[in-house]
Amino acid sequence: MPEPEDPRHPGGGPYPPPSAPDAPRSRPADPGRRMLAFAVDLVLTLVLFYVLFLLGMAASYGVVTGLGLPDNLVSVSVSATVVVAADAAALVCYHWLPLARRGQTLGKRLFGMRVVAADTGHLATTGRAAARAALHLLLLVPCLLGQVASGILLLTDEPVRRSALDRMTKTRVVEV
Repeated sequence: MPEPEDPRHPGGGPYPPPSAPDAPRSRPADPGRRMLAFAVDLVLTLVLFYVLFLLGMAASYGVVTGLGLPDNLVSVSVSATVVVAADAAALVCYHWLPLARRGQTLGKRLFGMRVVAADTGHLATTGRAAARAALHLLLLVPCLLGQVASGILLLTDEPVRRSALDRMTKTRVVEV
């Protein structure tokens, strides 16, 4: 029996074809709307990070005191490291899972944009979505300077308007 067609990638198979020169080219998303979508996603991820951090630290304090461990700088540092790593994983998932499924985070959905593979115009593969999510987090680490540099590239890249993030993951953000 033939495999059912994946609606995310017309033409069959779980992944888009390696190259499709005749792939439909959607209009690149407006840089201002991309930045607004980024701001929405940034606020949501900061709130998510803060809430998870507070819950994680409260839970780790309960574990430390419940096990009778000393409540000192070492236990707090270990707890904070574990909680921050878990927070980072949650933030990557916030960007990765929606992009892999629909091509949109909540911010992109609100502003009518989608992330697609640059070569095919179809939704980005799961791997590209994961790489994009991980790079999002890495670009946030140095006080948003990576995101600022990426935004400058986005504004100067005519006519396709691809940011550093788009170029590194071979994706584009287009209007829906």
